Amino acid sequence: MTKQKKTIAKPGRAGTKACKQPAEAAAVPKTKLGQLEGMLRRTEGATIAQIAKALDWQLHSVRGAISGSLKKKQGLTVVAEKVADGNGFIGSPADRSAMRSDREQTLEAEIARLNGLGLQELRQVWRQRLGPPPQHISTELTRRRLAYELQVKVYGSLKPETRRRLKQFYKAFKADPHHTPSFNLGLKPGLVLTRDWNGTKHRVTVQETGFEYRGEPYGSLSQVARRITGSRWSGPAFFGLKRQREAKA
Repeated sequence: MTKQKKTIAKPGRAGTKACKQPAEAAAVPKTKLGQLEGMLRRTEGATIAQIAKALDWQLHSVRGAISGSLKKKQGLTVVAEKVADGNGFIGSPADRSAMRSDREQTLEAEIARLNGLGLQELRQVWRQRLGPPPQHISTELTRRRLAYELQVKVYGSLKPETRRRLKQFYKAFKADPHHTPSFNLGLKPGLVLTRDWNGTKHRVTVQETGFEYRGEPYGSLSQVARRITGSRWSGPAFFGLKRQREAKA
């Protein structure tokens, strides 16, 4: 009787080659960690929510597997990028750049195509991409609003603080068409804001059209905070204005 030779797969080691696996082994389903790595290596990457759904995991389990098993144990480079839906894009740096480029090119082409569409065609595009379209606005306003909403899907919407500020502007201009916006957060000109940072006391003076710090003008407190700390900060939060407003509320 002729003996059949078995091929046994062994983990590869430095300076050696791993034995080839038998054909049957290729059909064996990948482990969940293997599936996770495969999703991350895709050109479009994957969001936390997509991975959790595909692997039937909780969101915290996905994050733990990426941080522990892939990044620490296997030494893989994994990067994350916030996207419009807030779930986060994950992939390699090269894949992320390619995805951003493709998204931007597709978006630009789609917005350019809107210029040649009539009102009913614009509403049709809106219905396909965003849901029920508004019925009470003109062709040009529909085109502009649609272009904005398409950009929101790619880049994300405005921050809540910015949206509140815009609503305040709208109410002010509606009540008084000649209203002049305040660029100093409604603070009284001449007021001096102070903040201790790394052993140094920093003073910022409120101006009519912004702020002054060390003899230089700034358009926002956030610019001043970044100048002081060297990193991105919310100016109102850095100088304690948010805490004061919350306490008054």
